[in-house]
Amino acid sequence: MAYKKSTARIDFDTELDSILSVVAAAPRYGLAQEYVLSCAILFCSAKIESYIEDVFDLIADAISNTPIVVSKLPIKLRAFLFGLDNQIVSNYSNFIAHRDEKKLIDGMSRFFNNHSSTFSNPDALLPKIPGSRIYNDCKYPSPENLSAMFTRLGIKIFTELNRRAHRDVELDLTSFNSLRTSLAHSALSPSINARDIKRHIRLMRELVALLDRVLYGFTCAINGQALWLKSVCK
Repeated sequence: MAYKKSTARIDFDTELDSILSVVAAAPRYGLAQEYVLSCAILFCSAKIESYIEDVFDLIADAISNTPIVVSKLPIKLRAFLFGLDNQIVSNYSNFIAHRDEKKLIDGMSRFFNNHSSTFSNPDALLPKIPGSRIYNDCKYPSPENLSAMFTRLGIKIFTELNRRAHRDVELDLTSFNSLRTSLAHSALSPSINARDIKRHIRLMRELVALLDRVLYGFTCAINGQALWLKSVCK
């Protein structure tokens, strides 16, 4: 069976249809038009952020509720999750603050003697992984955040997106975010019209469609297509 849209993408597309409908019905000039077009971009950005939260929560729940061993996860994701262990974070935070190597070695020795991290054991069953542990501080849709978030999955995201789209997707997102930042701090530029706003929003729809397909491949690689179809789709 071919790729099927995630529930998160379906919801995102529905929201964008509503935004585009409002833009199409907006006044052709004046302050009311500025407000509508500005809000459309800001709302679109917020909906990308919601998509990221929703799709990662769905994938994380799907993986957590399926008996899968740790070795099924990509090694970079295992390394990332291993590094989030509270004892490891505490030991290295203290070392960075105080440069006490003996204390670091003693603390990590206790960690290895008394605590077996699940993610260091390839044969262990995966524990519950909240989606927020993956997107955490990276859900705002900037190129830097997307790169960081997908690096945790072992994916060079813009290399993959550009290959699929046959264009510079990172440039699309950078342009969109520049417009969003500008609108958050000042009025709409006279050079930006409804057609431009629609174009930016449609490019973001394409971005999310591409992300959804990448995450479909990621999920299928862990435990087959059924995991995606059963738990990530409607």
